[in-house]
Amino acid sequence: MAIITLVCILDAQKRDAAPIKMERHTRMSDNSTRPNALILLACLSSVISMSFALGQQPANSVVALQESFERPELGDKWTYSKGNWKIADSALTVRELPQNGEAAVIRRSVETGNAVYEFKFMLSDKCKSMTFGFDPAKSKSDKDEHSFSLIVTPDSWRITKLRDNTEPNESVNQVIAQERETFKADRWYRLRITTWGPFVTAKIDDEIPLKVSDSSFAAQKSVLTFRCTGGPVEIDDIQVWTQR
Repeated sequence: MAIITLVCILDAQKRDAAPIKMERHTRMSDNSTRPNALILLACLSSVISMSFALGQQPANSVVALQESFERPELGDKWTYSKGNWKIADSALTVRELPQNGEAAVIRRSVETGNAVYEFKFMLSDKCKSMTFGFDPAKSKSDKDEHSFSLIVTPDSWRITKLRDNTEPNESVNQVIAQERETFKADRWYRLRITTWGPFVTAKIDDEIPLKVSDSSFAAQKSVLTFRCTGGPVEIDDIQVWTQR
């Protein structure tokens, strides 16, 4: 049953990524087309369930990380060198420090491949951006294995393909999907990202999702990263599920 579900999800994602060739049937009552329609409907239902059921663990998955920050200190599993990161009111709170000269960044080691990532965030009126992304796995350093990041600003959100660090002079970050959207200060939003092979789907609350694909996105990931410019930004209820 798990194999059938996974094949359906991948097949449906591929259908979303490329135009579907439609054939006109002269006999509308032809029952031979019904099984294909039912299979497609089942596959689409699986994708929707996995990608957009906010706060719910996807089928055929295992918990890789659950973090609600119900403690006074961050602990040694979170590492940072830039910015002011702390736990306040049971949430991860960050503010960029001007003396650092660059964005605040924090990292958490989690091995993931096909996975669903979910967390809540709240911007402030002085926040410029909040970024969620990855560091590539240490064992995966091939030139064509890029990471991606999702960036939220007060008036937009976008998915960016990161430049190739092995050739910094020949590659730049590339925005591959973007939507204009107002994110109000001092309000919680919930973000959910699904990665499946080369396909990435992201959704914030009940808004229309961003969907992108790139063959390099299938690379194994080893470290989650959060970045902030300006601030403060609050992050809470981080959940990561990986394919069983």
